[in-house]
Amino acid sequence: MKNISRVSLIITLLLLAGCSLSSKTSPQADDISKKALSLKDKTICEALKEDKEKRICISSVDDSVLADQASAQGDISLCAKVNYEEYKKACELGATSKQRKKESTKQENEKFQLAQSGDSIEPCDALQDVKQKTQCKTSVISKLAYDKKDPKICDQIEDKDFRDMCLKDANSAN
Repeated sequence: MKNISRVSLIITLLLLAGCSLSSKTSPQADDISKKALSLKDKTICEALKEDKEKRICISSVDDSVLADQASAQGDISLCAKVNYEEYKKACELGATSKQRKKESTKQENEKFQLAQSGDSIEPCDALQDVKQKTQCKTSVISKLAYDKKDPKICDQIEDKDFRDMCLKDANSAN
């Protein structure tokens, strides 16, 4: 599940679990607000009769949209604009999670580039992403087979198509 939907889900669950937007809103106002929030459509809030309930509803939708943006961008500074504390916490959680994921992906890509440029498949084993690990090993093995002009090295590659390309390249090096 993406961070955007995770934050929306947290906010929506707060409402669905009976956490009213305000202790002074009616059950009907909560129902309308829940609908507006789930659809991210503050125009639905216009169905509320009380101005205070409309403001709370609109603010909740705005908070939810901000939380989604913060999560999508990994920008925790957007969470400062969120009015309700429960939403702010969900916003910060989503933004922080996105930041960590970005950093982790960056580190993984750096490991991939470094491992792929070497002469051993061992650094490839340190990669967490299975696809990157396989690509890394295939690249290193193909490079070794080409550099050593030894097509037998290509036998270590499991994927037939990549093994065939490796064999072709290694044979052309001879």
